[in-house]
Amino acid sequence: MVVPLRSPEELRHLASRIASEPVESQKNFLGLFLEYLVLDNISPAPTEDDLETILCTSIRAISNLVMLATPDASLVSMLMEPERWRLIVDRTDELLSSNSKTRCESDAKFRAGVAYMFLGIMFHMEKREGWAEKIISDKKTYLLLFKIWSLKEGSINKSDVYYATYLIQDSMAHNIDPTDDPKRVQLVLRPKLTDLGNPETVGRIIIDNAKYHFRQKPFDINVLHQMTCLLFKVSIVADHPVAKFLSKQNITKRVIRVLSSSQLDDNEGPQRDEIGRLLKQSVYFVVHTILTAKSLGLDHVQEALENGFLEAILKHSPFLVKYDFKLYSTIWTILRCYLVYPSVIRSMVKAYRNFTPKNSWGRDAQQALDDYKSLGDLLLKRLAFMVYVNLTSKDHQINICASCKTKDQTIPFKRCTRCQAEVYCSVECQQRDWNYGGHKTFCNRIKTYKEETDLDFGRMRKPLDFVNQLVQLEVGERLGELHSIRASEFPNVPMKKLAVCLNLATFPATMKLLPFDVVYGPDDGQLALPNTNVGDRLWKEVQESNGECMLAKTTLLDGSGTIIQYQTTGLKELCLPYNGRLSVSMLSTKNPFKTVKDVVAKAVEDSLTIAYNEEFCRLLEQEMFLSGGYF
Repeated sequence: MVVPLRSPEELRHLASRIASEPVESQKNFLGLFLEYLVLDNISPAPTEDDLETILCTSIRAISNLVMLATPDASLVSMLMEPERWRLIVDRTDELLSSNSKTRCESDAKFRAGVAYMFLGIMFHMEKREGWAEKIISDKKTYLLLFKIWSLKEGSINKSDVYYATYLIQDSMAHNIDPTDDPKRVQLVLRPKLTDLGNPETVGRIIIDNAKYHFRQKPFDINVLHQMTCLLFKVSIVADHPVAKFLSKQNITKRVIRVLSSSQLDDNEGPQRDEIGRLLKQSVYFVVHTILTAKSLGLDHVQEALENGFLEAILKHSPFLVKYDFKLYSTIWTILRCYLVYPSVIRSMVKAYRNFTPKNSWGRDAQQALDDYKSLGDLLLKRLAFMVYVNLTSKDHQINICASCKTKDQTIPFKRCTRCQAEVYCSVECQQRDWNYGGHKTFCNRIKTYKEETDLDFGRMRKPLDFVNQLVQLEVGERLGELHSIRASEFPNVPMKKLAVCLNLATFPATMKLLPFDVVYGPDDGQLALPNTNVGDRLWKEVQESNGECMLAKTTLLDGSGTIIQYQTTGLKELCLPYNGRLSVSMLSTKNPFKTVKDVVAKAVEDSLTIAYNEEFCRLLEQEMFLSGGYF
């Protein structure tokens, strides 16, 4: 179809009145301007200056139609056809890239106007059916939005910049289901993050959007939901440079603060269920982002607690208890798992003191009030014991000579300067352990791992010693209960043939007894667990020695593997140094009446190497997604 060339004045006149025309005329004019975007159909061919005017006027006409009028469905369908939408994107891109000699001084203003018109088209079509599939998922649209965002240093309106960031984020998140296999999520998201180039730039887009929207009053729960959802999805590709950049920019802190300060619990009426659903998902995303952060679980939990995470969970617990009790209880369980770290205990105590639940929360919050009190009791017990350990231990740890096994707080213990892992009461004991106790081999292995992983093995001692002492404290306080369990469940099995299992994530700690033929393989003395694919290489090396062994089965919250802590008098073995990612799930000690003298750690990488805590996510997905169909 050949379109006759019209004068710029005539085109501007048509563009200005297109929104007020009858539907049939709008259709004709829209068809005309779409044909002008093709360019090749214009006869006679326009000059270079006329060409820019034609393109700019055509984009403005389309923008006026969707912004100033209520377009007929057939008109919107015309714009959303892939070929026509691509024309609009391509011509807008050309206008933003063009350099006209006649407008060099007003170049920034011109580009700002073009950006405004294009964003206006997108804004008024955003809620249309089929929008996501036909428009927001288009890669060229995605990159054009990034170009508009890059104009922010010019005269482009700030609200236009933030709307562009919102659409960019929407493009990133499109076609990604949080319940999908992490490998598929990475396959979809990683190229989108990479398309925009500089990771810092992509991270800045997300941060700019958060700053802008989190300042708006009244606060919109949909914004919180969108931001937490995106954070969650980026955390799945935690090794990507964008995710690493975000982890340094306190974006999680901002989300937590908004979550804790928002007044969502005052909403009533028909919107309450929708608000509850969005809040529930937002809390899930925040929790998941914090607790599954690759290699940063401990640091993120401390930062979260210091910035209102406990307050946010408590404040919105009436919603959570009502809408998804399993999610609510799982959050508490995971938080309690971290209370084997003295640093987290201190942060939790501080957060606990700064918040008091409201009695006005009503019956929906009774569970939250009970859990709040239970957490307080647990914190007091752990804090008191932590203070006791600090007061009675030199350098805030339990010092036991690695050679003679002496524990004497009057002796100034010295640490091995090479590995920082063993302490000795004297030079003679250190020399004896080096020459005859096997520490020479052990020390060299630790030194190798330190060089390979750049981890401070000295960090390992404090949390593990603290856990060790917690186990002994619980067992010592509840010996009568242990004998009662044995009398009722295993009357014919000697106590020294039973293993004590403690779950330190509950209060009081859940305790049970298991015979060795359950904990160990009956034939070879190995630990028998169903997950043989991951554990076979490890369990073979966990051998009983002289009838004494301590085992601690634990899960890494970042999903990178499983740790087995164990103690023997005759075996010292280390596969990978502990680096602060431990979450205790169950502790088993073969001989609960004997002081544990030595703890070493063993880790094996999960063959999937995903950023999920498998058990945590399995619970959430089963309750939230598979049954509820929220996504």
